[in-house]
Amino acid sequence: ADGTFAGIISGICGFFLLLIVWRFLAYRREKSDEVWKVNVDELHFSHPPDVIGQGAFGVVLLAEYRGTNVAIKRVLPTVAKKGKSHSMSG
Repeated sequence: ADGTFAGIISGICGFFLLLIVWRFLAYRREKSDEVWKVNVDELHFSHPPDVIGQGAFGVVLLAEYRGTNVAIKRVLPTVAKKGKSHSMSG
């Protein structure tokens, strides 16, 4: 009986330890991703925006972010080709 109780307690402690480690790793991953998130309000474009490149999927614009010139890719909306249907009905 004492061994069963000790096994239950150690299983519960192990579960909570794994839960804490998993949450800590998720927290660290979220924090490291914040470095790559850009606040759109801090992007400044000239009027009209300077296009510095263009391709099949979008245009590249010159902007300023925190005092540094940066290139921003603006993806163009996709256009459905004639004769092809993207609806589920078909």
